[in-house]
Amino acid sequence: MRDPRAIGIAMAVIAAAAAWWMASAKESVHEYASFDADALRVSDLAGSLHVEVTGVSRISVTARWPSDALKRLDIMTREGTLVIDQDRGLGWIRIFGLRDRNVDVTVRGIPVSIDDLVGELYVGDIDAPIDINGHITGGQVGDVTSAAVALSGSSDLKFGDVSGDWFLV
Repeated sequence: MRDPRAIGIAMAVIAAAAAWWMASAKESVHEYASFDADALRVSDLAGSLHVEVTGVSRISVTARWPSDALKRLDIMTREGTLVIDQDRGLGWIRIFGLRDRNVDVTVRGIPVSIDDLVGELYVGDIDAPIDINGHITGGQVGDVTSAAVALSGSSDLKFGDVSGDWFLV
């Protein structure tokens, strides 16, 4: 026969974990200050990345993520490049898998480098080089001047016109 105290403790732990999960799952929207950069580099991101192209000279970033995960998103400029990096830490992928996370970036036509993205990718007509590495589940990339692409697993990623070199690794 099972000890009723052990069952009670187990139930309390499960209830506390469920409460924590629900509290941390609240979505937050954060609009970052605009950035002046000549390139975009995104690394170690789990979620959807949307890169919209406009005629505006500064880059804007909006993140829609659960509030606990938003704390681990680092956005900075380094040597003329806007870098968006996710510190995966604990909770990057939880028991229930990836949760809804979206990063929207508005750029002018600049080179884009994406390293280790897990999720969907949408990029407008940047008319510049693009370098993609990751497990991209789907999406669309517009017109680019060159493309270097390394995908893990299956993908439904579509491309517009590639006017220059096309490397599929």
